[in-house]
Amino acid sequence: MRFDSFFDNFTILFIAVSILSVGVMIAVIAAAVRRKHQNDRLPVMTVTAAVISKRKSITNHRHPIAGDVSGSHGYHTVPVVRCFVVFQTDAGSPIELTVNETVYGFLREGDSGLLTYQGDGICNLIVLERFCFSKSII
Repeated sequence: MRFDSFFDNFTILFIAVSILSVGVMIAVIAAAVRRKHQNDRLPVMTVTAAVISKRKSITNHRHPIAGDVSGSHGYHTVPVVRCFVVFQTDAGSPIELTVNETVYGFLREGDSGLLTYQGDGICNLIVLERFCFSKSII
């Protein structure tokens, strides 16, 4: 194997990996923009609903310390928490919505009230049946 052919192969591999990485980043950004656009086009709905279940999805992302991917400086682990609440509407259909941790902590199974949502995100929930008072949580 000649010394020149090694650098030629390395250059081709480097360019291919770079193009692939940029392509993946563009695809992820495009999917997020498309999802947001689709959610924004959906109507804002207000229904009477009750909380029937809650769940969390926790994933850990490892980031190399000092940018060293070999791991010789160690890794920093960052947990990413996504919270979901399933509501049962008066029509009988369940709706699973993504909520932030504050809303997740405030809600309890059995809470019911007026739910305003758009797409897969909650806009507002006024809890009517708990402690005999009304309170907007968002």
